[in-house]
Amino acid sequence: MNELPRGHVDALGIDTNYYHAGPPDGQSLVLLHGMSTSGDSFREYMHSLADDYYLIAPDIPGFGFSENTEPYTIDHLIEWLASLIDKLALKPLILLGHSFGGILASAYTLAYPEDISKLILLSPALFVGHKIPPFARKIGESRAVAETGIALSRVLLERQIRTQFFKPEQMADSVWDRRRADYSRARATAAAVNAAAAQDITPRLAYLDLPTLVMWGNDDPVLSPSQAVLLEEIIDDVQIQFLENCGHIPMIEQRDEVARISKEFIR
Repeated sequence: MNELPRGHVDALGIDTNYYHAGPPDGQSLVLLHGMSTSGDSFREYMHSLADDYYLIAPDIPGFGFSENTEPYTIDHLIEWLASLIDKLALKPLILLGHSFGGILASAYTLAYPEDISKLILLSPALFVGHKIPPFARKIGESRAVAETGIALSRVLLERQIRTQFFKPEQMADSVWDRRRADYSRARATAAAVNAAAAQDITPRLAYLDLPTLVMWGNDDPVLSPSQAVLLEEIIDDVQIQFLENCGHIPMIEQRDEVARISKEFIR
């Protein structure tokens, strides 16, 4: 799968890298990635939708090629995203968030509902609160160790990046090369874990007042798909789609199905 073109923008004083695809005059979709990855995790998804939409996948500060920032809080990241959206003139837009990006996408929509026409969430980490999943906690601890100058075990790294997939043996070698590269640039994983734990937005999810689509892998080993049922009880205008034979990275592992469902929802 070909690499996507990259751009840079000063958003809230943070040099922000973003991937883009599709016609700039098309309907805007902004895609927010999860922990220890980057906007490149949406490469397949963006290629699938580029004929119909203008897609922007920024590297969240501290990940990929974007600068670090402080304080690393959800509120600060909301203002960073607001600045990026303004600088790139993307409003109104459809906002999509995966895992940690699902927290940020939901929090942004609650803060700036007039900017967003529809919300798409892929395996969102919305019920983390103060209970960090073991997988995320391990990554955060590993990153904290790495930041002290101690090299991570290659075996541990491979185990962490592969455990997110339902059938990792079916993924092309290029997927693992990209995941390793993302992990090597993920300086803010520990900070993102702490930010997710410090700001629980679940009490406010009932105020999401727009069409919302949630997609979740039936075999997600990181965040239980049973959490999607809780979202169905909280959000009024929500559609839930479970994905067969799919782990925690649906836009890669079930890219065709995720693209198809997205198009139907947007239309």
